[in-house]
Amino acid sequence: MGQPSAYIIKKLIHDVETVVGKVLEDRSTEAAFWHPDRRARR
Repeated sequence: MGQPSAYIIKKLIHDVETVVGKVLEDRSTEAAFWHPDRRARR
């Protein structure tokens, strides 16, 4: 079995990315700032 700490760290990173993604989706100006190419596609 793998190291439990590695699994916990991966889960934490995934949760943080999910929350950040939701926040960026809610704030279009922030999303455009962090992902300029995403704004161009819309």
